Amino acid sequence: MRGIIMVNENIDKQILTFHSEQKWLDIVNLNCTLTKLNKSRLFWVLPTINDLHWMKEVIDKQNVAGLVSIGCGCGLFEWLFEEYSGLNVIGVELDRSWWCSKYSPPLFLKNIVFIHENNKDNSFLLNEYALLFCYFNNAAAFRNYVENYKGSLIFVIGPKLNEDRWTDPMPFDKKFDEYGWKLIGKKEMERTNDYIAVYNK
Repeated sequence: MRGIIMVNENIDKQILTFHSEQKWLDIVNLNCTLTKLNKSRLFWVLPTINDLHWMKEVIDKQNVAGLVSIGCGCGLFEWLFEEYSGLNVIGVELDRSWWCSKYSPPLFLKNIVFIHENNKDNSFLLNEYALLFCYFNNAAAFRNYVENYKGSLIFVIGPKLNEDRWTDPMPFDKKFDEYGWKLIGKKEMERTNDYIAVYNK
């Protein structure tokens, strides 16, 4: 067990080194085990190549042009997906002053919209793009985004049930039915006890 913890203590450093060298595939291929004892400030979930491939396949089948990630944080997951897929990915966060401060993790994704500055009209909700909510946790904001989004595809990444972790929405949240969205696919993530669920309308 101690060996796993020691490896995971170095994961942020490894990721930052690989990112500085633009070696996204080396990040995806990191041999690490993520446990409740190991937390990273750079990501909630770290995808494998199979996780990224599954998302890209869904997007291709649904004829979607890109991805908008609501509450993207530092955007590591999103950057990895952008590099893998070749699609445009837009991140959305609240406050540039926090994400550009000395206390925050570095930003991986280049294309981030800070809604405290502009775009309060939700103009970043592009109809031809899918939405992604990865460990999102704000029911009122989620409702606002879903009501204003006129596109056809939503991904939700969050924990399995009974994991002592939660998101709002959860991957298989019943509120999707209320909003008229239908579950069309799901994938258990390979490194963590998380699911990717995908809905369309």
